[in-house]
Amino acid sequence: MKIKQGSSPNSSRRRKDIKYIVIHWTGGAFEPSVSWLCNSRSEASAHYVISKEGEIIQLLNHCREAWHAGRSKYEDDFNLNQTSIGIELEGPPSRVDGMDKWPVKQMHALIDLCNKIIEDEPTIEIITDHATIRQNYIDYLEEKGISLRVYKKIDVTQAEENSDIFPWTEICEQINL
Repeated sequence: MKIKQGSSPNSSRRRKDIKYIVIHWTGGAFEPSVSWLCNSRSEASAHYVISKEGEIIQLLNHCREAWHAGRSKYEDDFNLNQTSIGIELEGPPSRVDGMDKWPVKQMHALIDLCNKIIEDEPTIEIITDHATIRQNYIDYLEEKGISLRVYKKIDVTQAEENSDIFPWTEICEQINL
């Protein structure tokens, strides 16, 4: 597996063990998305970006916290930037025969990359997506009685990441976790 190297200024020093891989999709083309994640004005980053053709670029070393998870929660962990590797998929998926489909090359690259990351970072326990960790955070705050109209609006735009169009079953069957 070939991984190109890039660099993003948008990161912090990691202080906790890595427990998660969080999968996102860019909502735009590969090159402009990489460029944006490498721009300090974006205040966003990811460790990796995978093109629809299966090209992988690494923007940050695992010892850095990428700014990809935002306000997030999974089980008892908050702010998953601290404990996760962020992977952005060039997206949205392609429309094929009236259905949304993720490209096979991209999914193979994702599987290979996840297996490599898990081999390099044996403390990883869970692979999840951005919509799930965002919704977990929203649910937690609602339980505390905090109004979240703004976050709900944002979350609706992220909901497609967690929809039935992503081949979770096929992906998970091929990842050595």
